[in-house]
Amino acid sequence: VPSTEIDKSTPKFFSHWDPDSKMFT
Repeated sequence: VPSTEIDKSTPKFFSHWDPDSKMFT
């Protein structure tokens, strides 16, 4: 999944998404 797609879907797929490091926690 491209980071852009993840960024759009942050609330759906990840508890927290860090746009600076492009990592999720």
